[in-house]
Amino acid sequence: MSLLQQAVTSLLPRSWAEDIKQESLAWRAHCPSCNYETSIWELGGIRYKAKGSPKLGVKCKSCGQFGWHQFSKSS
Repeated sequence: MSLLQQAVTSLLPRSWAEDIKQESLAWRAHCPSCNYETSIWELGGIRYKAKGSPKLGVKCKSCGQFGWHQFSKSS
């Protein structure tokens, strides 16, 4: 877990922390180079009660390429 995730899970009530984790797991990052998909939580981030489909510069865990990953929430 990242430092941010550790802080959230230790400072907030357990039910809130679990809701944040579950929603962050639902947000997916798609690599433009190899189409690998991973969750925001697995990347060490948090996305909670968010909207939109932002693009963020991320290094892919699969191919190792840095690219603008599209983030979207799975159903």
